[in-house]
Amino acid sequence: MSTTSRALPLIAAVILLVSPAFSQDIKPSAPVTLVPDDAVYKNLRSLSSAPDAFSGDFATVNNLVLKKDAGIFNMSSGAIYFLKPVEGKTVGAVFIGTGEFTLSPPVDVEKKHLEIFVGAPEVKEGFSSLILFFSDQTFDEIKGSANVQMGKSGPQADRARSLFRDKEALFRTGFRYNVTSRTLSDIYAPQRKGFFTAFIDGNKFGKLVYGIDPLGHEEVYPEQVQLMSYAEGSGGIWHSIK
Repeated sequence: MSTTSRALPLIAAVILLVSPAFSQDIKPSAPVTLVPDDAVYKNLRSLSSAPDAFSGDFATVNNLVLKKDAGIFNMSSGAIYFLKPVEGKTVGAVFIGTGEFTLSPPVDVEKKHLEIFVGAPEVKEGFSSLILFFSDQTFDEIKGSANVQMGKSGPQADRARSLFRDKEALFRTGFRYNVTSRTLSDIYAPQRKGFFTAFIDGNKFGKLVYGIDPLGHEEVYPEQVQLMSYAEGSGGIWHSIK
């Protein structure tokens, strides 16, 4: 079985995400119907193809800490480039700089499971870039921090766009996951908390993905928090919890 096949826990069709069978204790308060010719969907899907897709807002960071459940992203220095908004909502970003991701599972059984992969009960992974997909409050959290300085048209906008498009392609052709539909479903259901997915280009473990989805990750459902690797030799689910 290929590494990509083992990485399928992120994959879920939007129809499953909003259907009653998958709602259980999450219970979205309103159904969402998506159609291929939806104008917002088309805009989202083609957004990063524009040459100026990341030439708008960017944030210079200095020891910015972004906490997502038990996962902590410490961005020591660098800049975050934001994808231009759709329907007034920013749903993507790229960090370029120096940082570290840490994860210490809150329960012993998950610590032991993680130790199988990394040889320790927690992950500490340095990184030089993060590629973020989200429908939660990530943009507001970053923009509102005292550790950032907002600006326009940053000098590495083209590189940010290239990194983002690489991961979009991985979603589509590698994971076979329609992240555009997942994003759109939350735009049309703003009462939800929203999801967060970070591709971590790590210095030691390499190809990691950390995700939080209130609707659950399909292959570990109803778990909502997940860390996985799609690297050769270490691919699989390293951590999952509700």
